[in-house]
Amino acid sequence: MLKRKPMCKEKVTHHNSHLDEIVGDMMATNHGDEKFPGISIAPLTFLNSIDYNKDPEEFLREGRVLFGLGGGDYDEHCYDGKKGRGGCCASLVARDLEIEDRSELIKVLDFVTENDTKGKSWPFDAANVLRAIHHLNPTYSLIGVNWIRQGFGAHIRRNLKDLNKPREITNPQSLVVDWMDRKFGRQLTEKDDPALKYILRYGQQKRDPEKEPFLFDINALAQDLTSQRNDWIDLGLNAKYEEQKEFITLAADEFKKNATFEMVGNLRIATIVSNNKLVARYARSQKGGDAIAVVIQIQPADREAGNGFIQIHPDPQFRLSLDGITLAIRKAELIAQGMENLITDEELLMAEGTLRKSPHWYRHLDLGLYNGALSLTVPGSKIEDRVLGCVIDGLRPKPVSDQVFGVFRPKNTAPLVDSKLQKRAEAVFGNKRRVV
Repeated sequence: MLKRKPMCKEKVTHHNSHLDEIVGDMMATNHGDEKFPGISIAPLTFLNSIDYNKDPEEFLREGRVLFGLGGGDYDEHCYDGKKGRGGCCASLVARDLEIEDRSELIKVLDFVTENDTKGKSWPFDAANVLRAIHHLNPTYSLIGVNWIRQGFGAHIRRNLKDLNKPREITNPQSLVVDWMDRKFGRQLTEKDDPALKYILRYGQQKRDPEKEPFLFDINALAQDLTSQRNDWIDLGLNAKYEEQKEFITLAADEFKKNATFEMVGNLRIATIVSNNKLVARYARSQKGGDAIAVVIQIQPADREAGNGFIQIHPDPQFRLSLDGITLAIRKAELIAQGMENLITDEELLMAEGTLRKSPHWYRHLDLGLYNGALSLTVPGSKIEDRVLGCVIDGLRPKPVSDQVFGVFRPKNTAPLVDSKLQKRAEAVFGNKRRVV
């Protein structure tokens, strides 16, 4: 029996909402009226920032149901070193509303959870396309939200109608050909427009739906649409095309003009001053001898607005731990903010997620450390000139027990274990003298 909550007047998430929060909102809208009266007709609004010290129950008393933020029942993120609720926003909603075992939702929840918790993704799946749509429309999140609602809504309705009937999923070639005719009036090649490279490769994929899982990509989801199909496809592929065009032109130029480098042992660290949101991703795409172990991006426009403006991205192929970097960064920030005695527990200072008393830096596992993001604004950092030094001081390899070797391991890189890893760690981290 679901415990009834106050009347829902408003559903709330953050700008540039992630896939799991949008799907969580969809499930609450469709199945949540018993617990949250009125949620099926409540509007969805977007926050730029949030009071991390506000009691989540207070939001509910105000008639506001939060998705993916605020520390409430549908927020999977970690706060103050405490373990998160597990799963993602969508899976938390499904569990709470007791709908996680509904046959039409099982594969949807599996895909969304794997994408959010393990980063499993490919360039034309729904989560990646959503990110491109948000990038193209940074101040109007509802465009991306409605795109997901339309695609996943059609898929779930199709499941309800005839779950056991196999889908006749075609290969993406005809979808890409038709899109190109609508956009350019003719067929183009990669030589005509290099930004088409990955869309053309996507169109060449061959799939056997009887042997492969449902991918939740543009092509597969489009099969279930019965109206406005071309508009939906065009919005997704146009966003991917514009993103790729910016990636290989503006982001590449920004990187070449504004990146500076430090060598620590054989680790290359790049610092980039740029407002382009794709430039850090471009830097992390460098391979071989140009591979960058850690990318630091400083965004002047956010700094000038008084918001968080620094992002730190270690490259997974170098198997770096964020523990030492997070500790050094958060300690320095506390000192700069005049709060050095506010938090002294080093385990807490290394913790994943956000520290409510000092929310300047958010740690996402070992994937990144962020003072500010696309979704929520946080107070700006006061240690811009010390970030590089903190990163260098905090460089550590992951312990052997934490090494993960799988699909993300670089080609021709064998797993390192025991003594081999120790020798490599000593070679890389034993001497932190800067070599420029």
